[in-house]
Amino acid sequence: MVACTTEKESPTGNPIENLVAYLAEQNVNQTHADILYEGGEVLKTSKHFWVIASTPNFIEKLQKEGKFRGDLKANTLDLQMVDSCMSAFRWGCSAASHCYHKENHVNGNDSILYALAFEPLEGEKIALQDDDGHAVMGANYKAAKAATLRFTGTEDYSSAMVEYVNREAKGKKDPFDERPLKDFVKWVKEMIAGVKVYETSYEYTFEDFNANPALVIGCPVEDLRPYDGKTTGHLYVVPKAHAQEVFDALKSKVEKYYVREHPNQEFYLKINNVNEVIVGKLEDINYRAPQPYYPKELMGKLSVDGHFYILVLDQTIGAYAIPNDWHHTIRVKDHKATLLPNAHKPNKDGWID
Repeated sequence: MVACTTEKESPTGNPIENLVAYLAEQNVNQTHADILYEGGEVLKTSKHFWVIASTPNFIEKLQKEGKFRGDLKANTLDLQMVDSCMSAFRWGCSAASHCYHKENHVNGNDSILYALAFEPLEGEKIALQDDDGHAVMGANYKAAKAATLRFTGTEDYSSAMVEYVNREAKGKKDPFDERPLKDFVKWVKEMIAGVKVYETSYEYTFEDFNANPALVIGCPVEDLRPYDGKTTGHLYVVPKAHAQEVFDALKSKVEKYYVREHPNQEFYLKINNVNEVIVGKLEDINYRAPQPYYPKELMGKLSVDGHFYILVLDQTIGAYAIPNDWHHTIRVKDHKATLLPNAHKPNKDGWID
């Protein structure tokens, strides 16, 4: 594995860059990966990879009980990827300008954190950031290039989350331009046959947040009144025949316009190459005062049912919140969700089976 080569043997001499390249090449069923861009005076590009695997002892236990239904070969590859992540970060400490490393091993639960910084951005100093107060799993570096590994393990499972961040100075910050998103939606409505449009309205109360947080994207702040909120918009359903085409077109358009042509705009763009694109204005829209707020955001998702869904938010009053299963939900009111006709029903955790 390229991820496991020594620093001397590696193509770039940087084991973390080799690891990121290796993870990016893996089958999407083996790793969950996405990329997040944040524009402005500095363009921040974050690549995230998640790998989880069952331990050999746990699989052997399940096999004896007749309960193992997974792919043994795939799980072995996942374990190898977790090991590759650990090895690369151990070697990465010697290649980095700064290395933060902390481990906890308590009651059979292991947590390991590596945070590495390779070089400062011009005019900045490398600084360790720990915004959430939990250094073991929260620390990361502010630098031109930085990487973080968060490992957790029990006797049953091992998992690794790798984040690789690249920051580039882009000059004067410009405001977010949502015209490309409006133009894209107009193209979908006018040029793609069979598109259906639904008005959406999501009304949530504080009780909804507490009942099952996994079902809701967004959450209120305790000192903000009111906790309740209503977010409205429009949901576009692209038929199966054109779903992949529209998904690919959206990814291509927003990457070209925001990342390559206008990286100094205040935008965020999250892309999961498998099924999801989220693009909008760079700001926190999770918490809002009672006056109306007009989100500048577009969400696109290629669903397991074969359709491509686009949600355009129009207005939020109160606390911002939308369903986790937004691509199949057109209305939430009085603690009840109304799904699209013939939509797949989410499970108790808000995910489609």
